[in-house]
Amino acid sequence: MAVHSPTVGLGEADAHRASEQALEEANLRLQTIFDYNPDVMMISRFADGQITDVNQACVRMFGYAREELIGRTTLDLGIWVRLQDRQAMVEPLLTHGYCENVESEFRLKDGSTCVASLTAVIVPLQGVSHIISTLRDITARKQAEDRLQASEALLRTTMESIDEGVLLVSQSGAVLGFNQRFVTLWRVPQEIVQVRQDGALLAHVLDQLLEPEEFAAAVQSLYHSQDEARDTLRFKDGRVFARYTRALLVRDQPGRIWCFKDITQREQTEAKLVESRALLKTLTHAIPDLVWLKDPNGVYLACNQRFEQFFGAEEKDIVGKTDYDFVEPELADFFRKHDQLAMSLGKASVNEEWVGFASDGHRELLETTKTAIFDGENRLIGVLGIGHDITDRKRAENELRLSASVFHHAREAIMITDPQGGIVDVNEAFTRITGYGRAEVLGLNPRILNSGHQRQEFFARMWRDLNAQGYWYGEVWNRRKSGEVFAVMQTISAVKDAHGHLQHYVALFSDITAIKENEKKLEHIAHYDALTSLPNRVLLADRLQQALARSQRREHLLAVAYLDLDGFKAINDHYGHDAGDHLLAALAARMRLALREGDTLARWGGDEFVAVLLDLVDASSTQPLLLRLLAAAAHPVAFGPHTLQVSASLGVTFFPQAREADSEQLLRQADQAMYRAKVAGKNCYCVFAAA
Repeated sequence: MAVHSPTVGLGEADAHRASEQALEEANLRLQTIFDYNPDVMMISRFADGQITDVNQACVRMFGYAREELIGRTTLDLGIWVRLQDRQAMVEPLLTHGYCENVESEFRLKDGSTCVASLTAVIVPLQGVSHIISTLRDITARKQAEDRLQASEALLRTTMESIDEGVLLVSQSGAVLGFNQRFVTLWRVPQEIVQVRQDGALLAHVLDQLLEPEEFAAAVQSLYHSQDEARDTLRFKDGRVFARYTRALLVRDQPGRIWCFKDITQREQTEAKLVESRALLKTLTHAIPDLVWLKDPNGVYLACNQRFEQFFGAEEKDIVGKTDYDFVEPELADFFRKHDQLAMSLGKASVNEEWVGFASDGHRELLETTKTAIFDGENRLIGVLGIGHDITDRKRAENELRLSASVFHHAREAIMITDPQGGIVDVNEAFTRITGYGRAEVLGLNPRILNSGHQRQEFFARMWRDLNAQGYWYGEVWNRRKSGEVFAVMQTISAVKDAHGHLQHYVALFSDITAIKENEKKLEHIAHYDALTSLPNRVLLADRLQQALARSQRREHLLAVAYLDLDGFKAINDHYGHDAGDHLLAALAARMRLALREGDTLARWGGDEFVAVLLDLVDASSTQPLLLRLLAAAAHPVAFGPHTLQVSASLGVTFFPQAREADSEQLLRQADQAMYRAKVAGKNCYCVFAAA
């Protein structure tokens, strides 16, 4: 034993070291697999959910450092976007000890999210239950699936929304799909639609065609090529379809898409148009005016010989082209604008335009009439244009317009200026109204008449309207040569040539000073009492309404006082109405002086008055004003050898109130308070007690 014991002890130590080394190597391999696994791995204690280890893939995906994860739970980190996803993992773990492929959405450190497939298992590590979770990022796959679903939905929606019939067929001839428009165009019976029998569908298609054999042969040929093709299908019943087809992959199968469009009406319209062109050509060549026809897009369809001279080209070289192929873009834009105007109006549109003839270079002013042309079903075909030479007529009209624009014997003043505002001519009425002679103003600017009564904004608006509309009309205060200010009603018009270029401004005005003065008098009569010159009921209503708005806006108190003279009837009865009128006028003046600037005193009628008192601090602040009103009303007034004297009863109410009140309610409240003052003994005031 003693001899062999050292040998035996050495062997056991070597075996132990070998076992430890093997264990270390196994642990290293496991750690390496754990750390470099491309899938996210996370180890957490089952009891409290604290993370004990994570691999590098976990750090990369979630964006947290390893130290930020160890010791925390997934709930602490807030990585579950939906807590029900965590519950979907926990329930099978508790029941079976593992869960597989649970799709969950996770929140990363930077706030973004990803979708991962989660697999977890409960295992004992060093005698403690742990959860080993493996996450595989499937965000890209989910996005691809979503895009695929969206693409298929878009395809279905597109197929059902387009106006063409669409048929999808595999290379083997199997029908993969079609839209409702295809069913409608080809009049496919519902029994064929429901069972989708390829043979029955093909037989139904061939039975309708005028040349079914050629159709079948063309289809068979196309299925053996990658070419796209367009052609026309004619039906036994007279219908005509345009067909387009191309090869494509349909649900990962080689096949073809077939598109069909009903062009029966278009074919019929084109046939009628050909017939119309022949007739039109015969007629238009005999007309001395320029005649042409365009389609809605501005493409020439026909023209006569006179028009050929304009472009300097034959009809065969003009048809199929647009104005932009023959004239400058600016002129072509002008032509196109008026074409579109005629089409939008649906009736004739007339305009004038200067054009140069390419045949010999001469210029003509054309009066062009453009008319929208419609077919028998009221569908737009294009625009018919007729250009008539009005060069000589227009020249005479321009001369006549200039001479007729100066009415030397007109009652209204007339002033003509050039585009820069220099006065070119004036008439005798201008001299009579303004005091300026013709020689004095030629070349000057109309600003010599400026009275200064209008602000710069007034003239800015005037020029804006004049430039936008070509005319302006309104009242202006001018100044005569003598310095006297007078009012005119004035019209300013912009005179343009056939190209739309400004030639002159023509201003016509008449003196309305007397009218304005009469209007002022009438306005005073309409708003003021004739006897006292105080505001009447109409003006009072307006001012009271403004005062209520001002009171609400500024949150200040307002008072309405209703005043009735005591004993006024006795004055009239004893001394006569002249004495009564004299007393009313005198007391009205005194009461007005008793009020402040901004307050209103109005005559309500007879011997009744209403006062509106603004910007009051409180109700008590009205007392001095009310007492002054009562004192003014009681002041004696001399009338010849007599002394006239009355008193007044006054009622007052305030605004705002606890309940909403308008101007009529306030007047009624003040009236009621006034009657209480009369009952209380007169020569006093009472305040309305609002509920």
